[in-house]
Amino acid sequence: MKSIFLLCAADLHLGRQVGASSVEISPNIRAWERLVEWCIKADPKIDALILVGDIFDGPNLYVEMVGAFKKGVRRLLDHQIPVIAGNHDAGILHELPGFSLLGGKGNWERYSLIFPERTLHIDGISFTESFMVDNPLLRYDLEKVPSQDLLVGLLHADLYDPASKYAPVRLADFERMPHSAWILGHIHIPRHISTTPLVSYCGSLQGLDISEDGSRGATLLSIDP
Repeated sequence: MKSIFLLCAADLHLGRQVGASSVEISPNIRAWERLVEWCIKADPKIDALILVGDIFDGPNLYVEMVGAFKKGVRRLLDHQIPVIAGNHDAGILHELPGFSLLGGKGNWERYSLIFPERTLHIDGISFTESFMVDNPLLRYDLEKVPSQDLLVGLLHADLYDPASKYAPVRLADFERMPHSAWILGHIHIPRHISTTPLVSYCGSLQGLDISEDGSRGATLLSIDP
């Protein structure tokens, strides 16, 4: 039985000018291109790329941002690497073909990766507006999976502020869920929250303003036999 490898990233904020002039390619677009390249060249092979929200910096998109994102998705699909998103920006992404957007209508939705020995289910929900003031874990309603299957959740949410407008959640809510792991977006600093279940913020691919120093990147989630 082989291990399963998911590369998880969040808060790309494509289009935000991070130390670049308006005539240069935005550095966070370059970060997206490097992420795609790493996925394709990784050994062992990446089984899926997971994106957990704030892919774009806002709804006012420039042509080069959308084009760069779609080009990366096409390259990944050409190498049989599915792209699965559970996002903050569903209002934009539902118009872009070629990848799997979970919960684009504000409902919980599941994507299943079927392997010869077992099945991995990925659950996610997306914002339909700029904000989500309620706790989305309290309205989780998907069917129970067989005991031999694996279950991972994606959520763009705020674990630190119960009054947040960005899907406030509590650690205790994750502990009551049936999932073995939760991959989170929204907080730009990578943070490991819990081990059982695994709860972890990916952080952003790079610092997005002068205050965001320290290590950044994507998270490699390996699921062993």
